[in-house]
Formats: sequence, C-alpha cells, structure tokens
Amino acid sequence: MCLICYRQAWTLAETGNLDLADASVAKVYGSESMIEAVRAMMEGVGQHSLLPVGSPRSVLEGELEKCYRACSISTFGGGTNEIQRDLISVFGLGMPRPIRA
Repeated sequence: MCLICYRQAWTLAETGNLDLADASVAKVYGSESMIEAVRAMMEGVGQHSLLPVGSPRSVLEGELEKCYRACSISTFGGGTNEIQRDLISVFGLGMPRPIRA
C-alpha cells in the first residue's frame, strides 16, 4: 500500500497531475486488504474477537470488532469499490465506459 501512495506522490511532484486510476487503485486495494487482514486476525483469535468494547470476555478490548466495522464502511466511503473499479478500467486500462441504465 505504501508503494502505491509513494508512486502517487512522486507522479504528483513530477507532473503536477494525479492519475485518477492510481488513486482508485490505492482506495480499492487499501480498503480490501485491510478487511482481509482483520478477518484473518479475527479467525486466529476466535469467537471472542466478535465481542464489542465493554463485553466481559472481549479480546483486545473489542478493538478487532470495532476495526472490522470501520473497515467494512471504508469500501463505501470515498466512492464504492465497484465504481472505483469502473474508473480503473476506463482511465487506467482504456476500456470503454460501462453503460448504466
């Protein structure tokens, strides 16, 4: 993820323009990789990772459960990942614009 952001910063510094496709790639990759990481941690910890803050048997004081909820929301904030994928295909790969009904 850091390399994607460094590339964007370098491109912006060199050209003065931010590539829309690169920004969309960073958003999709960042949000979905974070969800996968948190899910893997929750699977390793077990069923008590699902308990919220304040529950007597919560693991890590409910941080995993809170982080999972926040990560799920990140797939919508800043534009849904499906729309971001459309932007990547059009501006990054030069594919035709999807027709919406």
